[in-house]
Amino acid sequence: MGARDAWSSIPYRQRQAIKGELLARDGLVCCVCKTPIASMSVATIEHKRERNAGGALLDYNNLGLAHPRCNYGRHGSSQRTRVIDARAFF
Repeated sequence: MGARDAWSSIPYRQRQAIKGELLARDGLVCCVCKTPIASMSVATIEHKRERNAGGALLDYNNLGLAHPRCNYGRHGSSQRTRVIDARAFF
């Protein structure tokens, strides 16, 4: 069973409840690039430490909200997609 299969086996309502708990804990801020996420409808649940590197599927310390591009853009590579903070340029 792949990572997507394991995550999709968790019922939708439970995944939504997890998103709500992460929102209450961290706010609507991406755990990867640390910038605001437009809305909960576009927020994804990110595993901070990938499961194939020992991160647990439902360990709340290993989960955070992320932009889809930050979450899905890094998978398949050994490093996260580099995100440049626009504030650094001003």
